[in-house]
Amino acid sequence: MNERWNETLSRLIDGDPIDPEIVAEALESPDGRRILVDFAFVRATLNLDTAGPSAAFYPRMQASLAAAEPPRPRRTGDVSLRIVAVSAAAALLLGIGIESWRHQRTDAPPPAARVLRFAPSEWTNVKAGDR
Repeated sequence: MNERWNETLSRLIDGDPIDPEIVAEALESPDGRRILVDFAFVRATLNLDTAGPSAAFYPRMQASLAAAEPPRPRRTGDVSLRIVAVSAAAALLLGIGIESWRHQRTDAPPPAARVLRFAPSEWTNVKAGDR
């Protein structure tokens, strides 16, 4: 089976724009004609299907959707509790961020507490047994 034929003949049945040369090429072969007949059969079967919701479905669905409205957030004065919670969380995260920024480590070594200097005159050549 040729994928180009399948796609083009399916588009032909659906009413989409097609390349007539591909349709002619497909209809010259027995496989292409069989594909076109199969697509036409599927389209006819789908057009005969009239399944749909009953008339009583729509009022029941409207009532169900109206009863399922989300609850409104509780208000304390004019400020929503959600706004207070989000503000508290933002302040906490901001505080943590500032504190970690203040104490962030650098790639440099710490400053020296004392400096040891050795002069070459202090070095001696001592053998292990002479100590």
